[in-house]
Amino acid sequence: MNQPTLRRRHPELPTGRLQIDPSVWFGVDVEIDATGDLTIGRGTCLLHGVRVLTHTHSNFTGPIEGGLVGPVKNTPVVIGSNVLILEGAVILPGCRKIADWSVVGAYSVLSDSILVPGSVWRGNPAQFLKMRKGFT
Repeated sequence: MNQPTLRRRHPELPTGRLQIDPSVWFGVDVEIDATGDLTIGRGTCLLHGVRVLTHTHSNFTGPIEGGLVGPVKNTPVVIGSNVLILEGAVILPGCRKIADWSVVGAYSVLSDSILVPGSVWRGNPAQFLKMRKGFT
């Protein structure tokens, strides 16, 4: 099984808490920004080239100090169980939760949470497409 690349964009900051179920499947070249907390539930699949970002810069004003642009804000991300995130999708820090059984389409950019289990999202920015069969 492939292992994701954990990136600490700001080595001077502590690493977030990672809780990844052992059954999670990672495709090649999956990158996780480990600055903020991340939870991934059982049976979830992150396909090739998926990016998960867990921090943002909350203020871009003022001088750049120590390589940082403004203060860094950690944003915990929870990816539920049995979620399918297709190739090249990007999960931005504004997305705090992806509900169980959801699907994020290939090369989609998800900036908001998915709160309805079994929903399918795609596009840039990602928008609701439909419900998976068996979900209403």
